[in-house]
Amino acid sequence: MGWLLRAQKGMNAFLKDEGGQAIVEYVVMLGVTVTIVGTLAQGLRAIILVLWQTMTCDISAACPTCPPAEEIRNKIANGCAN
Repeated sequence: MGWLLRAQKGMNAFLKDEGGQAIVEYVVMLGVTVTIVGTLAQGLRAIILVLWQTMTCDISAACPTCPPAEEIRNKIANGCAN
């Protein structure tokens, strides 16, 4: 029975020791930050792609009323609206 009390006292001392708490908190915050940034990047990827495709079609034409070159239209997945 004495060994059980000693084990319990040792466990209490272990639980009160906060030696690695800052490192654990840092790792958890880093993981949360990476998860949030990754989720935002995935969500914004489609919007950014559409914007870049639109700008490429608008800017690559030889004149404002001319359609974009055939090679540009072929490179863009949805084609250009013009």
